[in-house]
Order: sequence, then C-alpha cells, then structure tokens
Amino acid sequence: MSAAKQLLVALKGLHDIGLVHRDLNEGALMWEMPHYNTATEYEWLGRPRKIFLGDHLWKRGELVEQVTVPLGLVGSKLYLGDFGLVIKDGTSVRTKQQSPYPFCAPERLHGADPSLASDMWSYMCLFATLYFGCGVFYGNGGKLTGTSWVNQLGAMPKQWKGKFWSPDWYDDWYDDQITLNPDAGLRRRFVQLRPETSQAERDLALSVLHKGFSYLPERRITAKQLLQDPSFKALMDMY
Repeated sequence: MSAAKQLLVALKGLHDIGLVHRDLNEGALMWEMPHYNTATEYEWLGRPRKIFLGDHLWKRGELVEQVTVPLGLVGSKLYLGDFGLVIKDGTSVRTKQQSPYPFCAPERLHGADPSLASDMWSYMCLFATLYFGCGVFYGNGGKLTGTSWVNQLGAMPKQWKGKFWSPDWYDDWYDDQITLNPDAGLRRRFVQLRPETSQAERDLALSVLHKGFSYLPERRITAKQLLQDPSFKALMDMY
C-alpha cells in the first residue's frame, strides 16, 4: 500500500499548484524497474513480438505486443505521469466525462467540469484497486456505471436528476429511500477479496474509501487532508 501513499503525495504536489490531472487511471501510473542490459532484459521478458502493419499507412511501421512484467521485477517506487490533459483548476472544458468511466467522478457525468475534487474520486478508485486487487466500479458510463455507484454508495443527490450525460439511466438512482444491496456494497468487497483482514483494518479502509467516495465534490476529502487523516495514517502504518 506504499504505492497508494506515493500516488497521493504526487497528486497533492499537482493540486498544491492548482492543477487538475483529470485523467487519473491505471494508465497514468508508472512503476520503477531495475536497470539491466539488453541481453538480461530479453532473458527475463523475451524478445519484442512485432507484427507488420502493412503498406496502406502513410508510413511503414510495426505493432509491438505489450510486455508482461513479472511481479518480481516491479520495484517499490511509483510515479504519476500522463499529464496530457492537465488543466488549471476552474477551467471549463467541452468534454466533461472521463474515460475509462470506472475512474470518472459522478459529477462529471452530470455536467460538472473536472476539478481537484474529481481527481480525488479517481484517486480513490486507484486506492481501491491497489487495496482490493481490482476496481470497485465498472461499466461504460451508462446504466452499469451508475448502478455500480448506487449499489455500493447509496442514492445520488436529487439535484443531479435529469442531468446524466447519457439517456441510459434510472430514476431510482436519485431516490434517497433506496435500500443498499448488502451483497454488493463496499463491505462485501472485504469478504470477497480481502478475507484475511481484521475488523479494525476493515473499519479504517472503509473510513478512507467513504471520505473519497462522497458524491458531493465539496464534501470530498482533499489530498492534503487525506495525508493527515487519522484513518489513512493508521491504515498505512499497517503496511
């Protein structure tokens, strides 16, 4: 879980100068790898596998297969990258939503611009992925994505009703009388994915997750606040 803290420190540095990453997902993370000579790398990873793309393109080229790195070669340091969509906080953009949608803050699918708070939602999605070994939300930005939020976090704010970016939505997403499905909530994730954890650890992790997964961005914890949060610090101390 040290990676989760390293990522949070990096994100805080970006937020401290008023910049919104707005594209936080697994593809923005880079892991340290030891440096070997070419012969040793080929021994560990194999030679690059390439396919010729043909003569129909404007320039000759090859498609190279993505390498699968053995876990034993992955270092302990994590770096934040992929800054191509960075904007100043408060900047209005034409495309509000973020892909991949499981990392997109819900307000961005209801017409809100990217913000420091929406970055924190995306960070918490990454935190959950690092903690559980898989993401907690899913879908392509339509009913599946919205339902995955509501099933685990409860109803969305009533004032958002009618603002969902896609016509693919349900009325009861915004019904505050909705009952959470006990088999689909965040607590269930521990039973399914982290059964070895103690109740004390689960309580700490849930506290952290709920602070980042607050629907209303103005109530969502900031990077600076989370680094000082007692639950987050206690959870990090366990690792």
